[in-house]
Amino acid sequence: MRDRLLAEEITELKQYRLGEAGDDNEFIVPLQELLLSENLAAFLSKVQVKMNAPDLLVAASMFAKRYGFFAALSLYSMTVLNKRLATSLDNVSLDVNEEGDIWLPTFIFSDLKVELPEANNRNEWRETAIGAIFKENINPVIDQLAKVTKVSKQILWENVAIYIFWFYERMLEEHTEDEVVKRIRDDFSYVVEEASGELFGEYRSNPLKKFYREKVSVPGSEQEVRIRTTCCLYYKTNEEQAKCISCPLQYKKCN
Repeated sequence: MRDRLLAEEITELKQYRLGEAGDDNEFIVPLQELLLSENLAAFLSKVQVKMNAPDLLVAASMFAKRYGFFAALSLYSMTVLNKRLATSLDNVSLDVNEEGDIWLPTFIFSDLKVELPEANNRNEWRETAIGAIFKENINPVIDQLAKVTKVSKQILWENVAIYIFWFYERMLEEHTEDEVVKRIRDDFSYVVEEASGELFGEYRSNPLKKFYREKVSVPGSEQEVRIRTTCCLYYKTNEEQAKCISCPLQYKKCN
């Protein structure tokens, strides 16, 4: 059933980089255009400069980390609001306004109408939502990033996965309503463990599952950390070669 987002729901989604079309949107990139190799290479060249990346491969990894917000945005709408966004590539554009020191693009939807689950049929509705988010949107972008730059798909998928884990764990901390908490727990388990590989693309198994590891104690951190299985290459973007707190190169003994 078609519905719309309420004003307060739009405000909530802006926390996860939902953008709005306006006269000040000078740097809009339709996602569909990034599926063309020459367009993606040109776009990544700009990302390379903005992120101080040494090459397009590292730029692709840094972009994928920011693209993880698209997963969080879409899953917030699905899980917390119980409303499915229209996430097809031809409905979404990137606002890559370069103001500020931290480059975080926002996502603009041409059509912000949403779909509600039918009564007693949420599981099927959720399956459709996951396929639309991952197989039809995120996976083609990952495929093209890997094709153009030769960056490992494992790195790209883990870059997206870490935001999904962060998002659901944050939601479990923030929400107390029984119905919402149950949806968060159920959807979290489904997305990262139970959903079949075919909902993410041409995969035999769920590409997120392998990255969902237990958090461990590490030196220098008061909180437990989920150590990544791949390095995102962030250290190549700064002179100090500082690594992420979850970088496997930094905590080999914790693996």
